[in-house]
Amino acid sequence: MAIRAPKTEDIVKAAVSVGLKAELQPSVAHPRYPWIKTGYVLVEAKEPKAKVLKLIASKLPRGG
Repeated sequence: MAIRAPKTEDIVKAAVSVGLKAELQPSVAHPRYPWIKTGYVLVEAKEPKAKVLKLIASKLPRGG
């Protein structure tokens, strides 16, 4: 179920496709790498985090 480097846009599309409200914050960087603006995805859900992650992961495109 692991995907090496999912794109934030793909995560947003996957979250929306399972009926979740998702918002992309594109110009945010990880504190350890402030020069790399990878962004993050904010997902609004009422389900437990593990369930939400599995739902989103099931809809992410598989490379290969």
